[in-house]
Amino acid sequence: MLSRSARRGLSRLMLRWPARRAVLANRAETNDEFASLCEIYAEAHDALETWLRSDHSLADARAAEYRELVAEIEGEILDKLAVCSDKPGL
Repeated sequence: MLSRSARRGLSRLMLRWPARRAVLANRAETNDEFASLCEIYAEAHDALETWLRSDHSLADARAAEYRELVAEIEGEILDKLAVCSDKPGL
């Protein structure tokens, strides 16, 4: 069973890549490592949104850092999907 944070991350990923909804959902439900990536994605995305709304003097720099982190996590997720699609049963 996915944590609330993992479900939030999965939902964001499904909105990001609607054509991959089924494979994202399947992978999150059957692979703990992938579910963990969904959770990390949600947390990074939440932090990005917080910094984007902030008027703190460091907000722009922090938002840029979190944008990069979100992009890196998305890349890792796409890599996991590609590897798993090459290996039936994963």
